[in-house]
Amino acid sequence: MHIHELYHDTTNVILWKRPGTHFVVDGPGMDGVLRPGSWEGPGDEPTAEEIAGWKEEFLEGEISHELAAESRITDEALAGMYAVFEATTGEPPTDEEKESLKNSMKANLPDD
Repeated sequence: MHIHELYHDTTNVILWKRPGTHFVVDGPGMDGVLRPGSWEGPGDEPTAEEIAGWKEEFLEGEISHELAAESRITDEALAGMYAVFEATTGEPPTDEEKESLKNSMKANLPDD
């Protein structure tokens, strides 16, 4: 099993599409379904059809690879990268530059 496969889960799919939502999923992995009455939002509860479409997008877009990479980047590593940036440029990185540095770190991680 590859580490990214650990992210093949209905909960991750829903949080990918609707960050910050609160709900309960019954069932393992990608077979999970929303528990009736558990949706606390924000926003309207997605339909089973919507979630099925999101699952397809999630798998086709290899979103699990992105989540696995994100999980491997520690706050300490980012702080180190920002310190090197500041030492090199004389200025701390802007939010946009921080995002670019983080994306660069993800892109340079070995495949799982």
